[in-house]
Amino acid sequence: MINKNLPLEQMLDMPHPTSKNHPRMSMYNRAAQFASFDALTGYKSAISETGRKTEALVELTEDEIQRINDKLACIAQNLPEQVEVEITYFVPDQKKEGGAYEKQRDVITKIDYMMRHIVTEHAGMIPMEYLISIEYE
Repeated sequence: MINKNLPLEQMLDMPHPTSKNHPRMSMYNRAAQFASFDALTGYKSAISETGRKTEALVELTEDEIQRINDKLACIAQNLPEQVEVEITYFVPDQKKEGGAYEKQRDVITKIDYMMRHIVTEHAGMIPMEYLISIEYE
């Protein structure tokens, strides 16, 4: 027990009190008590999400839409046969407004004019309004 009436100079020379029930804490664990913590859960991820860039969906002209429709019509005529295309399309972001553009070589397996989408081997289902360009040989 510490005598509170002792002068400071005498207290400084006293041995450090040690508990009989608890072992001494390591320097690492003592420092960890005072390490920074995430006071607002999710704040750091919200900040990084806000800073993440997305692109807006480009609105195609009537001529560009007609070109894509003409190419889809040619591909549809040959559909049982596999036609490899280079396709550029928009992928909407799941968390915020906008998205990203993907460009890849793929094979169109189905064109569904009623549901307004195409199906490819790798990309899967792509809504026609997200098509930016289709190139094939």
